[in-house]
Amino acid sequence: MNENLFQKNIKFLEESNPEFLKTKEIDLEKAKKKARKAKESPEHEYWLKLEKKAVHLPCQIPRNDESFEFIKKEVKKHKIENSIEPIINRQIDLTLWRFLIEIIELIEQTDIDPNKTITTMGSGGIGLIGFGTGSGECLLSLIKGFQPYKIALLVSDWHDYVSSFWEIDWDDLYQECSKMGTDLSVTRVENEWNLLATLCSKGLLWLDHAYIFESPSTDEKLLKWSDILHRHECSNLVHYLGYTVDEFNMMIQSTQTLLRQPKLFTKPSEKLGCDFIICGSGPSLDKNINRLKELQKNHIIVCGGSSYKALKDNGIRVDYLTLMERDYDIGNDDYAGYNKELSGSKSDTRLVMADVCWHEMLDTFNESCVFFRSALTPLSIYSTNPGEVLGFEGPEAVNAAVSFCATLGAAKIVLFGVDLGSKYQDETRSKIVLGTSNRIFDQEGEGNLCDKVMTCSSMINVQQVLEALVKGKKKEDEGLKDTFKTRFINCSDGLKIAGFEQVDPEKYEASTIDNNTKGCLEIDEWWESLQTYSHYKIRSQWKYRNARGQTFKLCRELENLYQGETSFYPDVLKETERLMDIEGSLEVQFPRRMMRGTILKSVLAVSQQLQILRGNKSKYVAWFGGKARERLCSLTRTLEEEIYLLLDYIENTLFE
Repeated sequence: MNENLFQKNIKFLEESNPEFLKTKEIDLEKAKKKARKAKESPEHEYWLKLEKKAVHLPCQIPRNDESFEFIKKEVKKHKIENSIEPIINRQIDLTLWRFLIEIIELIEQTDIDPNKTITTMGSGGIGLIGFGTGSGECLLSLIKGFQPYKIALLVSDWHDYVSSFWEIDWDDLYQECSKMGTDLSVTRVENEWNLLATLCSKGLLWLDHAYIFESPSTDEKLLKWSDILHRHECSNLVHYLGYTVDEFNMMIQSTQTLLRQPKLFTKPSEKLGCDFIICGSGPSLDKNINRLKELQKNHIIVCGGSSYKALKDNGIRVDYLTLMERDYDIGNDDYAGYNKELSGSKSDTRLVMADVCWHEMLDTFNESCVFFRSALTPLSIYSTNPGEVLGFEGPEAVNAAVSFCATLGAAKIVLFGVDLGSKYQDETRSKIVLGTSNRIFDQEGEGNLCDKVMTCSSMINVQQVLEALVKGKKKEDEGLKDTFKTRFINCSDGLKIAGFEQVDPEKYEASTIDNNTKGCLEIDEWWESLQTYSHYKIRSQWKYRNARGQTFKLCRELENLYQGETSFYPDVLKETERLMDIEGSLEVQFPRRMMRGTILKSVLAVSQQLQILRGNKSKYVAWFGGKARERLCSLTRTLEEEIYLLLDYIENTLFE
């Protein structure tokens, strides 16, 4: 082993990161053993036998005739000509589908089979993800062979970094990457979600077809976490980008709602305390109805969507109902119809709903307030204060309920019927709640009050967002006395949610017998302090955000990018993501939020086809790349025109 190189790397580490060796416990013998294990396997053969050598994001181009004919038929039915009214309340990814049809028609002009999706390893790298560094020998050969523009090396144990110190000259490698414009990073991750978040922080488009390196000496824990790159959690990075037509409708419905001058949710300046129970619509809700009748005496009851009917039918007071989706007017959860059937008058429940929910929901409840959703376009026009936003509010109403209580600074948040699964595959929800469910529980998960439950991908998504919220809240509460920290308790007989205490419902009820107060006066005072969203404010914000001016500016930047001479890899990918970034000032975000899903998925579609051509039909790469960039310019201009039509509609129809 090259001890001189090892010492050079140690010196480089001491100079570039003086605190590293002081704060990390590095066992050199352990690092040496890892290096030897990698070499003895041998490492190259191990890598060649890997089944999954690359990350593949969801394919954007329809790869069979049936799918292609379907999107052509849908696009033909929904044409936007001088008005956006034909697509109001339509859930169709129209802008992307039009672009994909043009791309397929381009492919059909050649001898390329549009349904062929085979890519060739070594045809050119975009990115390289390394799980550990092994001995360094194999990793270095992959870097030199693929020449990726982004290299993300992840470790769960720093010994998986030091193990390469006898083979890789890290000082030279960093200098070489700097000259080439290659982004090289080495990061320690703590779990699979931290792993995914670390990679996403470097962008999205580079992940598609990014090569994967792992070594026989890589920490087994890290290899297990790495599987997230091949599951739905990674695919959702693309699926959850949304689409432009949906953002059109979000803007329309938000405007309609805010013109009703509702109270506007605002985070209180201090924690309100109070004990909250959040009720979901899982099967275990039914067996806890009588228990909830008692617990309502000393808890504030928050309903996460469909459980509203079950609670009201059984004489349980519902203090707050949270909603976050925009389609309750056409969905199964008919709150207005149920309230009419129940009493013939508006409910005394306070409604807490997203600004994009159907505005007529405000007629169903005597008291209501609205909040902004962090990922949606209306925030960029109408919000003036970060406290008006509920984070971690989706993908289901129960997420909004937990976020609402946590944002208020609850003393306790207790879940009942938030099962996110079931002990029995055919029992997917409570028998007494509003609406129906088409969920199929086809996956196993760790149970909260039992060993295992059946669940599905959509419920796992809910679980993951809840876990992220709790983790963030506990970090926020660090340093506070225990009496001021929010306790998270799960009494649901369903999927375990990390961060929530697992408590049997009977034991929880027994622990609260001596608490005879319903809740706290502070929450009523906070509610009364909320300001209404006035007509003056909505028009002032509309003028101030200058949506037309920002749209014009962004579209010119996109056009210049796609018309320019910059290379597609990596320049177009990197610059597209920079222009679509929504982490900056709200003043520039309106067009980015409107166009982001369509633009990113369109560029991804082009990139995926180029990856196929680079290995199999390289003679078409330049031709297809040029034509695709022309189509991206055309897409940009079309989106710009349609956004102006949306703005015209809001000003001329809704503001009148």
